[in-house]
Amino acid sequence: MNNQKWTTLAPFDIEKFDKAEAILHRAAQFLAMVGKNYVSHQKDDSHANLVWAAERSALVTWPIEGGGIQAAFQVAAFQLQLMKNGSVIDSRAIFSRDDRSIVGSYRRGASLI
Repeated sequence: MNNQKWTTLAPFDIEKFDKAEAILHRAAQFLAMVGKNYVSHQKDDSHANLVWAAERSALVTWPIEGGGIQAAFQVAAFQLQLMKNGSVIDSRAIFSRDDRSIVGSYRRGASLI
């Protein structure tokens, strides 16, 4: 039997939450596209999977072919990062909290890759 107690959350701004959720969704889609296009293809489509890197608070792709480079979305900073062998080599805030254009976000991300 689970004896954990429920915690009541404080009220929060649902509009801000919705914006943040939409940005995280776009970032995850972008990273999946990176995997689909730059990571060695797997029959089960696992090349497009993302991993949660708790130590970085980031969603991370599998390594890109031929260089140990990974793309990541660092959630707290809303930044796309490129990492090589676990170290950040570039970082940009491409997913603006005010950006309503998914195309604009993807173009900024593609310029980094």
